[in-house]
Order: sequence, then structure tokens, then C-alpha cells
Amino acid sequence: MSIKFTNPQDGERFSLNEQVTFQGISSNDIATIKLLAEGKWLLGESAVTSNSWSVRYKFNRLGQRQIIVKGFDAAAQELAQAEISINIQAPLITCDQRNELFTVGENSVWQISGQSAFFYKSEMQIDADGAPNAYHPKDIGIDFLDNAGEVGNWWALVTDTGESDGEPLIQQPGDPFPGFYISTTTLEDSNKEISDPFRYVDASKIPYVVLPGNSSVQTTGVQLGDYAAVFNGNNNKIAFAIYADVGNPDQLGEGSTALSQALGHNPFVGSKVKTGISNNILYVIFPGSRKPTNQWSSNESADDIAEAAKLHFDAWGGIARIQACFEELK
Repeated sequence: MSIKFTNPQDGERFSLNEQVTFQGISSNDIATIKLLAEGKWLLGESAVTSNSWSVRYKFNRLGQRQIIVKGFDAAAQELAQAEISINIQAPLITCDQRNELFTVGENSVWQISGQSAFFYKSEMQIDADGAPNAYHPKDIGIDFLDNAGEVGNWWALVTDTGESDGEPLIQQPGDPFPGFYISTTTLEDSNKEISDPFRYVDASKIPYVVLPGNSSVQTTGVQLGDYAAVFNGNNNKIAFAIYADVGNPDQLGEGSTALSQALGHNPFVGSKVKTGISNNILYVIFPGSRKPTNQWSSNESADDIAEAAKLHFDAWGGIARIQACFEELK
């Protein structure tokens, strides 16, 4: 009276939801077998034919599983049993099935087949736009006034005419930083007045990414307010963000001061934004991730963004996909 496994081998590994085929042989007196996990969960039963048996099963729980096969005679009396251990692990996630969508400068933008998210690896330049203390008439803001424009062409400030050649408005008592200019972002809270500093996405508090203003980006379907995940390969930190500003059509790789800090980088030298991250930043953008009924509000916190973005990130493949793609992309 004997029974044993011929497949799989003791200690073998399988992926979650992968169909595992258990096979074995037994002596002539064994007519049927039962296959169990941890001695109590029935995985299947089989008749023994020509001293051989087989059962297939898909596991939906990770970890080490103790598998027992029990052999029974024609009268359902147990005659013998055998045991092996197998390991069920998360499916291997790769970056192999990726397609190049387009390039911006020297950077390629990629997409995994069958998924809408797109990603790229580049540097991170720092954007302070939207922070109420970003720009000041005497250039004492956290960013240099040149980055907001110049007389006759203010592209990052609210003006009295609403046009770039107007006179920049100055924050008044009751505003966050009286005496400073009102800095804008492309993403706005339309429920607030144009002259309200809170209408715009505060770079000092909200992790956000900047995407180039070109037709290639538009073809992805991404909209302002959509979610993103950003990975710093220099220290393995990850942060979640939103798409909040449109930048140079020929430049890829920019984020807010808050995003930089969430990734473990200090963008300040003294009181000024001066240092970006030179390389090894992987950005993942999720087009269509913000539903039209969930328009961005200035009341939305970084924690709110992280909670929503993580759902899309996990569905995309999570940190395992990030690590695979980070290694693959140069």
C-alpha cells in the first residue's frame, strides 16, 4: 500500500492563479485519491487508472502550501498518504510588452500593451508655480521672477487684464502672502475667483507633475487632474501626484516642490528653488483616472491624491512593475 507524487517536486514554486497539475502513482489496492491543502481543504478527487492519478487546481492565496494526497480502496478506507510542500507567489511582472508611443527630446514615452497608462524615465526639474509665495516684485519669492515671465509677457502670474501683457496682481491683506504676486497653474479650481491664490495648485503642498504642451501628449487622452505615480530610483522612494501644469513642448521631466520633497529630495538652496534631480526618475501617468464628476478642488489634500492614485497604480502593476520598468529603461 503506497502512494506518491511524481509532479510537482517538493518545494516547487508557482504563480498565483496558475493552474497546477498534481500527478502521482499508487499501488494496485488504491482505487481513488483525494488531494488536500493543509490537510483540510479539498482540492480535488480522482480515480486511479493504471496506478496513476491526476488533479488540477488554481491557488488564490499566496504563501507556502502543504499538499497531501490520500489513497483509498474500493470500500473508501484510507490506505496511504504522501505530502509535499509548494510555494504560491505573486505573478512575475515584467516591462517586456511595452510599446514606444513617442519621444520628447531624448526621452521615450512608453505604454504596456493593453493598458492606458504611459510612463517615461528622465530627470526632474522643479516647478514652484501655484505656490502663493513663489514670486515677488523684489524677487524674494521661493522661485526666481524670471521663471514667471517678464514685463509684457507674464506666463505664470495673474494680471489685471487676464492677458500676459497686463500688470501682475499683488496679494492683499487676508491672502496667504500679502505683497507677493499670484502664481498660476494650468489646473485651476474654477469655483474660486481668478484673483484668489487658492484657485491654483500649490506647488509647496501638492505633489504634481508637469507634462509638455504638445500634440503627442494629447493623443494619450490625459487630462489635467489625472493621477500619477513617480519613483525616485536614487533612493527607491515613491510618491503619488496629479497632472497640474503644462510646460515646454520639448521638455519632459518636471514636478512640483512638494513632489520633489516627497521623493526625498531638497530642491532648495537657502530660500530659493535651485536644484532638481538629475536622473533616475520614473513617471507613470494614468489618463482618464480622474472622473469628470470629480473635478479638482483646492480642498483636495496630498493624502486624498495618494489614496486615489494608488488604486490605479496597483492595477497597473504596482511597485513590481515600477522596478521592472526602471531596470529596463535607460
